[in-house]
Amino acid sequence: MKNTYIILFIAFVVIVGGYFVYKNQDFTNEIKEMETENERPTGGFFSDILNFGFDYPSGPDGYVLENSENNDTNPDFVRSFVLMRSDDKNNIDKIPVGGEWPPMITILVLKNPENKTPAIWAEANKNYSNINLKTGDVVDFTIDGNSAIRYTADGLYMSDNVVVASGENIFVISGAYMDQESEIYKDFSTILSTVTFKGEIQTEQ
Repeated sequence: MKNTYIILFIAFVVIVGGYFVYKNQDFTNEIKEMETENERPTGGFFSDILNFGFDYPSGPDGYVLENSENNDTNPDFVRSFVLMRSDDKNNIDKIPVGGEWPPMITILVLKNPENKTPAIWAEANKNYSNINLKTGDVVDFTIDGNSAIRYTADGLYMSDNVVVASGENIFVISGAYMDQESEIYKDFSTILSTVTFKGEIQTEQ
């Protein structure tokens, strides 16, 4: 099972890397500099089409955001996003063929035509949710007033996973990490706390 997960993970990363396409008329991705010198600059993203947005640390010590519309043959697939640490992005060419990619934060957006709850959807779509790889309990969660579930999974890396339903879509938000002391593990919860489905980006200035 773990080998299958590794293959799927590598395939996902390779495909996403090959199809990153930005549409300025549909999306905004603005960098907003924090005034406090001790803080990392913050990038704000919001999609008018998805009615979905979030903030993330940017700059040399933060992340690079990339997104794609066309990397899945599933008719319910809508869009995917990847947040990769800037250092990892700058060194991506140094990864050997067949080598492991660094831990990343990923967001998958899929249609939810039957309006399934996050728990039911996750069980029915294990190839996206990886809930079959969970290592503990599934916890009920809320994001910006929307019902969600949260759980830890063990695959190529450990990952913190959240599945949330909003409107006609399901959002699978996952943060892979080496250990709980890693920066990306800590950043995941911070980024998660800024997620909004209300047409505005929530950022502490």
